[in-house]
Amino acid sequence: MSEKVVSNKRHKTSKAGVFYRECLTNGNKDKTYYIRYRNEKGVLVEVKIGKHSENITIPYCYKKRIKILNSVNNNENSDMLIGRRRKKHQVLFREEYFKYIVNRVRNDNVILNARLEEIIKNHILNGSIPEDSKTRKKLYSKSLYDTINKYFKHIEPFLGDKDMNSITKEDIEEIKWKKQEEGLSNSTINNMLTHISTIFNFTIKNNDKFTKSNIALKVERFKNEKNMRERFLTLEEVKELIDETDRIGNINLILGVRILLETGVRKYSLLQMEYDDINFKDNSINLYDLKSEKENLDRGTYKPYLGSLQPKTIELIKKYRSSNQKLVPLPRTSFDRLINPVLNKLFNDKRTEEQKKNDNKYKVVIHTLRHTFGTMLIEKGVDIYTVQRLMNHKDINITMRYAKVSDSRKLESLKGLYD
Repeated sequence: MSEKVVSNKRHKTSKAGVFYRECLTNGNKDKTYYIRYRNEKGVLVEVKIGKHSENITIPYCYKKRIKILNSVNNNENSDMLIGRRRKKHQVLFREEYFKYIVNRVRNDNVILNARLEEIIKNHILNGSIPEDSKTRKKLYSKSLYDTINKYFKHIEPFLGDKDMNSITKEDIEEIKWKKQEEGLSNSTINNMLTHISTIFNFTIKNNDKFTKSNIALKVERFKNEKNMRERFLTLEEVKELIDETDRIGNINLILGVRILLETGVRKYSLLQMEYDDINFKDNSINLYDLKSEKENLDRGTYKPYLGSLQPKTIELIKKYRSSNQKLVPLPRTSFDRLINPVLNKLFNDKRTEEQKKNDNKYKVVIHTLRHTFGTMLIEKGVDIYTVQRLMNHKDINITMRYAKVSDSRKLESLKGLYD
């Protein structure tokens, strides 16, 4: 059979470490499959497996890659996981990332046994994605699984093999500028840098062999003004969302959506709200501006600011109060699984293909409800400084962005005024 390579471009497949290049076989379109892995010396190896026309499949390639990896990693003559002799105090970024993911999974209330931990280990250290979808969903929330995939795509190739004690500011800046060249948004790159910083903080706290400071904090972030989410819900969409949650009937979903819309708090703040935060005499509530799970643990150190709940929401809180002190007694991942399918059904699944290319402008996420709260206050004529206090913005310029959105809507409403 004659073979002609159409392009040297590598095309990803659904399996880690497996890709293909387009080719022609006897004049017909075909695919040549390859696998990539690191050998005992830590060198990246690319191996041609065969062509689609020869009945070579992606699962076959994936299993062949796993077999090779297991052979590499179980080789007693290899000095370490990636085949190089480990220095006495070496702290591999990849191994610390594995420990971090295990910790994240446990924080999501997943009970890990030896088998499940081994699955995570093979995933993070070897790139072996859990094939059983039920096991994968049991281990990882969707957001955590997406985070891991982004790690493999953007961070692992640069830092995975490095000793964290030797990682420099320049190493991390190389990632920053490389990803900008690839066309990633400023917000995505900043999130990536924050994720790297999180791993350094985790290692500082949990590994005495790491003796350096968090070098990632010294890397300057991009400005994000242009990446602010523009999407907010109209009054009709708000009513549609509330009606849908009422129809579903899950009280945690019902209360969660109502409180988010009525206070503009972030998701982490919502999940830490307590019954005693409410003053039932005037329906006011003490709010804590928490932006991460770590901050949730230190809620008592934050100064509260004042919000208010609508009578209907207060009525539901009283009616369905449980023995749990929290208003929405759910872990983060459980609340995500409740609300995200509703947002997708009502709004995101209806986007056009063109709209799907611009998530900031068209995608509805949980944070959209906070954006809706701020925008509605402006449109009802609430002064900008009151909006700033109600949203707990430290910088008035952040609040001013809501005013710009409202001004744009007002200008749009004037078009065709006398037509």
